[in-house]
Amino acid sequence: MATKPQLRAQLLSASEAAELLNVSVRTIHTWIEKDAIPYVELPRTGPKRSYRIPLQGLLMSLSGSYDLSEDIGPDPGA
Repeated sequence: MATKPQLRAQLLSASEAAELLNVSVRTIHTWIEKDAIPYVELPRTGPKRSYRIPLQGLLMSLSGSYDLSEDIGPDPGA
């Protein structure tokens, strides 16, 4: 019996997402509060909330005329 390949989303912390986009962590948290980007809230272990942002979802949620594919090259799956 063949097993299906496991797909794993690359999840970023808020600080990693901020660094990637060259914005502040506060900006990432504002976008999360406004549901402007996809996120997963991790279970709390105290008063502080922690989030993970799926990389592909983050990139897809951005809008504008810039074509990111020109910088990252062709899709290896194409």
